[in-house]
Amino acid sequence: GLLDSKDASVRFKASAALAIHGIDDGLDELLRNLVERVEEKVSGSRTVAMWQASIPFLGMIGNKKAIPGILGILEDKKSNLDDIISAVRALGRIGDDSVIPDLKEFMKWDDIPTERPMPLGNIPFLKPAIEDARWQVELAVAETMIELDALKEEILEIIKFHISDERAYVRRYANKLLGQVEGRQT
Repeated sequence: GLLDSKDASVRFKASAALAIHGIDDGLDELLRNLVERVEEKVSGSRTVAMWQASIPFLGMIGNKKAIPGILGILEDKKSNLDDIISAVRALGRIGDDSVIPDLKEFMKWDDIPTERPMPLGNIPFLKPAIEDARWQVELAVAETMIELDALKEEILEIIKFHISDERAYVRRYANKLLGQVEGRQT
């Protein structure tokens, strides 16, 4: 079948299509892409490397076998902001609360990549503005911890700094999460 194709793009697309439906027949292919950091891109597409594209699909499958590979992204100092956020969200989708200590330990790091270039349009001589996007990582972790039913106090500790952020979009996201935490049965 397509999962046995000699073409890596075909195997990836087949694995991704199955993952969307929660079918784990392509788990090994997606996991191999991640663990081996397959840099090849899906043919006919301008996108990220297959290893990066595999992360959300591993979350969709929800198989705990993917957890060590996904945690490897959080442990890899070369991971970028988008890789980290994708990994955190995939862990939430898998739904195994055994990763809560790993997430808490990850949040202690001072050197999490947090710079997000903000394009200024098509003006060649302007450098893009750089936003400190640590809030994206922290609130993604908080959201995942909500999904994993972590202790309310641990989640509030992450969210509290963002409730009064100067940026309205950060406050909205933080308050949305706060509402989810406050609305939970404890």
